[in-house]
Amino acid sequence: MSAQPATLQSGLIAATASSDNQAPVTTINSPAEGATVNSGTAITIAGTASDAGGVVAGVEVSVDGGVTWQVATGTTNWSFTWTPSSNGTVTIKSRGFDDTGNMETAGTPPASNAVTITVGSSGPAVCPCTIFQST
Repeated sequence: MSAQPATLQSGLIAATASSDNQAPVTTINSPAEGATVNSGTAITIAGTASDAGGVVAGVEVSVDGGVTWQVATGTTNWSFTWTPSSNGTVTIKSRGFDDTGNMETAGTPPASNAVTITVGSSGPAVCPCTIFQST
């Protein structure tokens, strides 16, 4: 932000601005691109993150193609548990942010930080169940 005070209190020195202008890089290791998972069953989305010019402060995961984001557990090795609730194709994305505020741009599959998976049914419907249509 390059903000500095006009005058300093005695005994203090001015801070130097960070030269880190590169965002972290995340990789989704699991699930793999093209994998099929079961609806109603928890899966662990996991991966790694690194930052050449700074420190990875956190990783966010999206299970709706980048519309919403949730914070993963961990930094350089991270994970996120998700239970898909409906069948279909899902795009999972990750993005890292560092200690300077740089945010990674989420990719488009097949990128290292984006995968497309299929959510399918493994048998009987996951309940609570209904005989009524969703409309």
